[in-house]
Amino acid sequence: MFEPLKTEIIDNAIARIGMEGEISIEVVLLNGEIIFADLSLITYGNYLHLIPENEQSDEVRRFLENFKPEDGWKIRDSLLLFFNSVDGKKHGASHVIEVNKKFISGLRSFSFAGDAFNLGIKNIPNPFATVIYNNNIKIATKYGFTVRNYFEMGLSEEAIPPEGIHFEKEEIIFVDWDFIQHIAGGINSIGVSIANLGGSYGKQKSLDAFVLEKLRNGTYEQIKNFFNAKETEYHFEGFFVVPPDIQNTNIEGERCLLFICSESSSFNVAGNWIPILVKERSLSYPMEFLSKISSGLKFYGELKQMPVSICDVTKSACILCRIIGFLT
Repeated sequence: MFEPLKTEIIDNAIARIGMEGEISIEVVLLNGEIIFADLSLITYGNYLHLIPENEQSDEVRRFLENFKPEDGWKIRDSLLLFFNSVDGKKHGASHVIEVNKKFISGLRSFSFAGDAFNLGIKNIPNPFATVIYNNNIKIATKYGFTVRNYFEMGLSEEAIPPEGIHFEKEEIIFVDWDFIQHIAGGINSIGVSIANLGGSYGKQKSLDAFVLEKLRNGTYEQIKNFFNAKETEYHFEGFFVVPPDIQNTNIEGERCLLFICSESSSFNVAGNWIPILVKERSLSYPMEFLSKISSGLKFYGELKQMPVSICDVTKSACILCRIIGFLT
């Protein structure tokens, strides 16, 4: 049996590995068994402040400038680590394992030889994916570690620039069309009025125009004010965040996915953010690209008094989104 590492040693190692961009790691447990997996930004982002200022890279320094928690840094007792499924597909199904630090006796970055492995363990191909999966699942079962499923779609990310996807013109990524048709009072999908709309919505206004005006003309609220507010309908601005473990539920007869809207472009669980529910069927943007959007977005939706736990934080409410998009 090995001795467990002190927590501060683990934390500093994660910070160093994160700064170097080496997301794939080996986690050595007390009996010498090794878990092979990837760190995520949510895992190591909260550790980067541990690096002395005179040793911080320019990238880390810029990251921390926008990483300003109001309630302190959120450092977990466990590590969230990703590894591929037995399918061995890139950007497909994978898994998240939660490893408590008290079982860790060693930690170091893990690098591959060859271009086939430059996307990390979460996207490693077979036969390696199956070998690592069997190894990690066996260890997780032995120690009682939690393992969750994680699914990522399959468009190539090679064309996405390092700074992410930045919109230059209007882009609607989500609309709950059933809801919009209901509140529009009868505009059909080709823009012909079939009821008295009133206001500024003439007979030739299409649903698309209605959506844009609904998103543009709202009074935008700050996220931090939501939890004490009396209203139920909101307009707000923020950045789309995909959590490491996407939860889902059924609302209004449709499958909804739980994401995050963050006031900061650099998400921090201690900052201002709110859980958002999005109807999967109504997304009009690739699922796998949502986490790559760097532009701030506008959101319209309804506050639901529905407590949820996400990223180890419990929130008393969330927003059921009706429209999400970028406006110039």
